[in-house]
Amino acid sequence: MTFHIDPILKSDIQRRAKLNGNSASSEGEAMLEEKAREDLHKQQTTSLETTMERIHAKANRRMAKKLAFFLTAILFDVGETKVLTTNLLGIQKGMTQEMLKDILKDADKQTRRRLSRKYPELTGFTRDIEEWLLSDEEESGGGTNGHSRRGGNGL
Repeated sequence: MTFHIDPILKSDIQRRAKLNGNSASSEGEAMLEEKAREDLHKQQTTSLETTMERIHAKANRRMAKKLAFFLTAILFDVGETKVLTTNLLGIQKGMTQEMLKDILKDADKQTRRRLSRKYPELTGFTRDIEEWLLSDEEESGGGTNGHSRRGGNGL
């Protein structure tokens, strides 16, 4: 292979060859190889970055699907537990509607306080979720029927 290069670059290669005890040809070869490898690494870095981003995005989507499933299962279980607990409290001997409401309000207040103390940044988010859940409940008439000794909506 023969290359025609700028005379200044040629004299620089010859100077380096003399300093390193090499021929100008082998010094030029080493410089060309170094530059070619550098370019190849840059190309591979770009494609590797894109590949890694795709892999991460796919893994994140997979994880999000699993988390959505688990969160849905948890929401269902918590809702079911709340309905059962409310109904069980409501049928206790001596329990009045007012007592039941006070117990439920206090439980709600304590839960909110603990959550907002530990995660203050979630306060607005939890309020929005609650409004969304309550709007759904109001439309469907869900929850308990408010009568002691009687169950709420069946599952």
